[in-house]
Amino acid sequence: METLFSYGEPPEPEPEPLADRFDLIGEWTTEDDEAFELYADSTGGDGCLLHIPRRAPAEAIGSIYHAGGVLRGVVWCGFACDQPASWRAVLRHTIAANVATWHAEHPL
Repeated sequence: METLFSYGEPPEPEPEPLADRFDLIGEWTTEDDEAFELYADSTGGDGCLLHIPRRAPAEAIGSIYHAGGVLRGVVWCGFACDQPASWRAVLRHTIAANVATWHAEHPL
C-alpha cells in the first residue's frame, strides 16, 4: 500500500479568495478597537466572519449560515472559541443585523 501523505493528513486545499465567492456585507470596529468584516454568499446561505487585527493578517473566526435574511447559525473557530460567550453573543447580534439589512437591500 502506498503512503500518500507523510503525516497522515491530506494537505489543506487552497481557499478560494473571498472576493471571488462572497460579497462584503458588513464591516465594523468595536469599542475595544477590534475590526471585523462580514462576507456572505449572495446565491447561497453561507458566509465568513473575519477578525482584522492591527498588526497581523486577517483571521477567519466564524462561518455563518443564513436564509431569507435571517441568521441561522454561527460556527466559531480560531481565537473566537477562547472568547467569553458574551463576546460571541454581541458579535452574533451584529452579524444578524448585518445579514437582515443586506438581505432587505438585495432581495432575491
